Amino acid sequence: MPESAWKFLFYLGAWSYSAYLLFGTDYPFFHDPPSVFYDWTPGMVVPRDIAAAYLLQGSFYGHSIYATLYMDAWRKDSVVMLIHHVVTLVLIVSSYAFR
Repeated sequence: MPESAWKFLFYLGAWSYSAYLLFGTDYPFFHDPPSVFYDWTPGMVVPRDIAAAYLLQGSFYGHSIYATLYMDAWRKDSVVMLIHHVVTLVLIVSSYAFR
């Protein structure tokens, strides 16, 4: 139960912050998705609030790898969860690194 409560609270907070970034800021990403690429240059600076979302998600999935290996009860799907967390973390890191 504590594991489920922690994940619920994290996902509620992460979803709320993502909804704020999409709807509560001046970023047009939701209404005009191609705007992500307007005036794009390799290595451009990521806005601080978006970088915070990257850090939040990346640290959660990094912790999830550790928790699945050493803290959670081992289940039938633990290997699949580890693969999921590793792939997700690689996607988050590469998305930030190759911006």
